[in-house]
Amino acid sequence: MRRQDGKIILIDFGAVKEIGSQILNPQGQVPSTILIGTPGYMPTEQSHGRPSFCSDIYAVGMIAIQALTGLLPTNLGKDTNNEVIWRDRAPHVSDRLANIIDKMVHHHQGERFNLLAV
Repeated sequence: MRRQDGKIILIDFGAVKEIGSQILNPQGQVPSTILIGTPGYMPTEQSHGRPSFCSDIYAVGMIAIQALTGLLPTNLGKDTNNEVIWRDRAPHVSDRLANIIDKMVHHHQGERFNLLAV
């Protein structure tokens, strides 16, 4: 989103909200979350309805990869460990920055940066 001063900001993190009211699923149960997200920017745990604080880290990492490669996340492959393959599409990125981004988009959420430890 572009602000009035021309700066670009990221919005809508934490879009998966807890609910406890009148929406019933086909089995007559009240779901605990409503899934909101864009494929490619959404980590596995979020797509399974179990987002965590580091799910937003994944989304920001995917935005960084898109900025560096010019490719949408859905146009990038994954390796046998379900990790995003992108480094070959951004050859001028330093190893230090690439390592940070790899940690941000790690498939296992426990391997990503921990927002609560900051």
